[in-house]
Amino acid sequence: MKQDALYSDEMAWWYDELYVPQKVTKKQVKFLDSIFKKHRVKKVLDIACGAGRHATLLRKLGYKVVGIDLSKNMLKLAKQKAKNEKLKILFHLMDMKNIKLKEKFDAAIIMFSSFMYNITNEHVIKTMNSVNKILKKKGIIIIDIMFTWSFIVNKKFKYRFKETMKRKNLKMLIDNKHKFDPLNLIMVSTSTYKRFKNKQSLKKIIEFKRTLRSFTPNEFDLLFRLTGFKTLNFYGKFDIKSKLSKKKLNNRLIVVGMKI
Repeated sequence: MKQDALYSDEMAWWYDELYVPQKVTKKQVKFLDSIFKKHRVKKVLDIACGAGRHATLLRKLGYKVVGIDLSKNMLKLAKQKAKNEKLKILFHLMDMKNIKLKEKFDAAIIMFSSFMYNITNEHVIKTMNSVNKILKKKGIIIIDIMFTWSFIVNKKFKYRFKETMKRKNLKMLIDNKHKFDPLNLIMVSTSTYKRFKNKQSLKKIIEFKRTLRSFTPNEFDLLFRLTGFKTLNFYGKFDIKSKLSKKKLNNRLIVVGMKI
């Protein structure tokens, strides 16, 4: 079982096509746009950009966008999307822990729980310092992760669940199994993907295992202080009016910070 199985040449297209509906991405970009306008952002670095779903929409809104990712196959899709839509976006194969770009940005985004791949404290600090170096003074950072603790506290955390994703003649059945280590805030997820095209089952079943680290708001606030940022706001979903709540489930933990 390989860690990168989900991003293989075979699976990357399926993942991009089915995993996140376009309307969800549009809502997320609307949220980003509202924050960027407030802080006069013009140039954005999309970290762990995947197939470029945020980058392409942000570019259409007029932002200058650069994307980086560790998956060659996802970047291949991102470049093809930009080319098809005649959008000028640069994409680079690069690790968020060691960003090597000469230009400076007004904002950086790390979406769809990608920050959670930073398992150790060393990796977390490296990533934050790396982002700090490429941001201008008062540059904005937005990190979006799954708020695991909110699910656990509200007794909504599912250690195993199945889901179905469909689009036109494609369907994907996903069996998810989670193990959670509360001492280290580490979650190990194993997902099995069974795919169907024109109602015919594709023989190969893909199994994907990933290890993710959960974070709390206080932990992010301390992390920001240690790496040259200050916390501006926390949100529980992609709604500028939706702050974190102690009384209800917060699906996401979205932190907005500023380089100081």
